[in-house]
Amino acid sequence: MLIVCFFRVLRVLKTLSFVKLKYYSLSHFDTLLDYSFGIKPSSSDKFSVIKRRSWYDQLNELEIMTQHRSSGLATILNELAEDGCTVLDLGPMSSGTTAAFLNKRCKCYVEDLVDLLNEAPAGTEITRYQLTEHLLAKPEGLKFDVILCWDVLNFFRGQLIEHLMDLLEPFMKRGTIMHMMRYVGPRKPVMPQNFQLQQDFTFDITSSTSLQSSKNPWEPNDGLSMIQLLKHLKKFNLRNTIMNQSGMQQDMTELLLEYDVGTQSKLEHRVNKSDTVTYFAEANQKQVTLPVLNKVLTKMSGCSIFDTGRKMGRNVSGLNQISSHLYVEDVFSSISWHSKLAGNSEMSVSDYVLKFNEGTYFDVVLTWDLFNYCHPENIRRLGHLLKDNLRKGSLLHFILLNHIELPSYPLSFNVSADLNISCTGHVTGNNRKKFGSTAQLLKLLPDFKLLDHRMGSFDSGEGYHELLLKFQP
Repeated sequence: MLIVCFFRVLRVLKTLSFVKLKYYSLSHFDTLLDYSFGIKPSSSDKFSVIKRRSWYDQLNELEIMTQHRSSGLATILNELAEDGCTVLDLGPMSSGTTAAFLNKRCKCYVEDLVDLLNEAPAGTEITRYQLTEHLLAKPEGLKFDVILCWDVLNFFRGQLIEHLMDLLEPFMKRGTIMHMMRYVGPRKPVMPQNFQLQQDFTFDITSSTSLQSSKNPWEPNDGLSMIQLLKHLKKFNLRNTIMNQSGMQQDMTELLLEYDVGTQSKLEHRVNKSDTVTYFAEANQKQVTLPVLNKVLTKMSGCSIFDTGRKMGRNVSGLNQISSHLYVEDVFSSISWHSKLAGNSEMSVSDYVLKFNEGTYFDVVLTWDLFNYCHPENIRRLGHLLKDNLRKGSLLHFILLNHIELPSYPLSFNVSADLNISCTGHVTGNNRKKFGSTAQLLKLLPDFKLLDHRMGSFDSGEGYHELLLKFQP
């Protein structure tokens, strides 16, 4: 029966003229199986359900191959990981990514937690003792710069994730970057998948169990929400979430997390290769005319800049070029996550959002369109927190949108090497701006004085007000 089933599927694959199920979700494959085995896609009667489940059971060992482009790993290898850094890979060495880090003369340690999961009898859980015994002894004083988790943590319960963090904590340092892949769709594999690096950080992914429903009697990670997962990860703070990018699987998100930076300094963000994130398409960029900011940037050299925009998927080569120090912190995301972790329904600004090392000062602060998404009290709070890292005469630049209907996330602004400015994202949406006028906003920043301003508009016709303020406490 299994052989007949296999050839039926193969015949359908040939009919549709593809070999790999590239970029197809499991729901697509459900329909494919139903068509092949004479089950109406809408059938929910007991016979059809049993018949469909029977085919799943027999196809459980059928190897399904998909592809996924990892923008997160591309960013780590090309932007965040320095030559000679120390990497801990919790997956198997066979992925090919270890070799990519070795080419940068990195020191790589491989734990292969996938092997630990594969050794466990079906339906049983990994114990703390088994995890402790599996990890290799490490040299005293070893500190990891990067930790690669792949999809392994999807198959650990919350308490086991916490135990893993406890075991690895002696080998972490402030700023250690951790990358992980998280399944978010209605279906997920019941075991970690096999990732094989091809080119341009695109992976062939194979799994013999990818057809099984996530409604398995054994839910490996208790269906953890993002908030629950972050709590189990303890001192790791979310740096960025990557989803729905070109080449990514639709049911997978990638997380970049940073260790022990919640109450410490934000890392200096240097982006020397503007082409590393290849999903960043020039066709989607909208040119923006900001004469006030252009005047500032052309006169600045060797300055210290704080940029509150997104950390990834942007071209900030122009800012790198003119600055001695460029700090990038996605303040909107930080405010959102700290509010959710605190259980606040409204966005609120905590002390940790803008917390830098003592003695860190900025000559220019670029908040772009951030203030449009903040309640008046949050704007006042951000201005107050910024004061600790500004000198008299430091500049604050921002953009106020004339319309009140906003998207759910600020625009992403880019500054090219020739200092041309563009943006990506939606200009309008279904959310309302939190404050009324320019005059109202200026009153919320009493220690800043208006230095220059201009009016402008996007190609789509919506207007904006560009303002430059000087810090004069």
